[in-house]
Amino acid sequence: MRWLILILALIACISTDPAAAQNKVALVIGNDLDGSLLGNPARDSKIVGEALQKIGFKLVGGQPLVGLNKEAMEAQVEEFGKLAKNADIALFYFSGHGLQLNGTNFLVPVGFQSGKSPIVHALSTTVLMAELARSQARVKIVLLDACRTPFMKGGDGLAPMQDFAVNGTVIGFATQPNRTAWAGPPNGNSPYAKAFATKLSVKGLQLYDLLIDVGLEVMSVTQNAQVPSATITPLRVVLNQNQIVPSPGTTPPNPAVLGNLPNGQALRFVQSAHKLLDNKNFGAARDELTKGIQLDPGLGLTYNYRGYAWYEEGLSKPPIEGLKFYDKAFLDFDEAIRLSPTYAPAYRHRGNTILATFKALRKIGKPTNKILDNAINDFNMAIGLDSNSKTSPNSLGGAYLLKGDYASAIKNFNIAIALNQTYAAPYAGLCATYRLMGNAKLADDYERLAGARDDDKSKACVAQQH
Repeated sequence: MRWLILILALIACISTDPAAAQNKVALVIGNDLDGSLLGNPARDSKIVGEALQKIGFKLVGGQPLVGLNKEAMEAQVEEFGKLAKNADIALFYFSGHGLQLNGTNFLVPVGFQSGKSPIVHALSTTVLMAELARSQARVKIVLLDACRTPFMKGGDGLAPMQDFAVNGTVIGFATQPNRTAWAGPPNGNSPYAKAFATKLSVKGLQLYDLLIDVGLEVMSVTQNAQVPSATITPLRVVLNQNQIVPSPGTTPPNPAVLGNLPNGQALRFVQSAHKLLDNKNFGAARDELTKGIQLDPGLGLTYNYRGYAWYEEGLSKPPIEGLKFYDKAFLDFDEAIRLSPTYAPAYRHRGNTILATFKALRKIGKPTNKILDNAINDFNMAIGLDSNSKTSPNSLGGAYLLKGDYASAIKNFNIAIALNQTYAAPYAGLCATYRLMGNAKLADDYERLAGARDDDKSKACVAQQH
């Protein structure tokens, strides 16, 4: 389990008519210092820009912009402000270098030289935020995927920007303030750009959930060396659905009483719960998540993670006791899905809890009542909502394996491998499947492949046979 820092500022709930077509505008820039059109920032801007276009965003200039000097950056930001006038969503994405001076952030143009004043020779984020404010776009999103090479004394990284989180503004950083971020492998993409572009393809994903999923993916790829952060107003925003929606089943609160709300703290409890889950401290994690639920009972994400804590602890218990934990997990997953019906992890986690319930019932000789079909339905729903997830087809393969449908199990394990060839679990699943089919050679082959990626998964494959 990974954890993600999210800094929230409570400003307003924003909603529009969900049936109306949305006006979505984005400015996407990728800058290498030398103006290269082939470096990682150029590739980052390309995959992000294309992903945004696919979900209905109009790009300033008609395409991602690469290799801009300061004058060109300022001109494009000004054009962005004009095109975003009264837009439903205005999104700015920058890949390249950034720095801070006296608490102000600057985005580095092509040709910038160390020792030069960024005030004169770089683009101030204050200028960008002022242009966005003038646009009066209903939702304003700024994503800074800066490599943050320290060009001058004063510390690494970018400064926090909480003061700009007003009037429906979301500000995301590829890493925490005052930290450096990885540009990605040579001839590749930054982990933040890759994760963000991938998650944009997930239909109906709330912005809260999208940024959390992006953060967790970046942390996984960098082995926790890079932890994305964000300053988020409490919006119910869906980027890939042509709409901005209010909280499911709720009425947007009257702005006059927002001061009485609990200051947007719910996701802070999710953050602390992640750390506790890492340490297998399940009860304390649930306590933290319960506090978050009390502060924001309309956030399905918090119910999902509390359900996951029940599920994880249930796995560590004997079958009869574990079933009690799974029952409590189901209650939370059901509520998470009711509140956020397009959040794929809730379906996947509920499906895995069904599999755990099936195994526990089988061990104590109780009837399973074909509950595997319910798990299969949940996994298929999760795949339909997020086709890029490697874990959902792997879980679906596991369900078919338990059901004895080996052909379907093999098919889904291979889908998971195609999505991520370094993921050990589906190799272990194929090992177990071929072992049960009596094909010892293929089972041994996949056992070695699983072990090469994660020795524990290889041992799990062997353990299933005894």
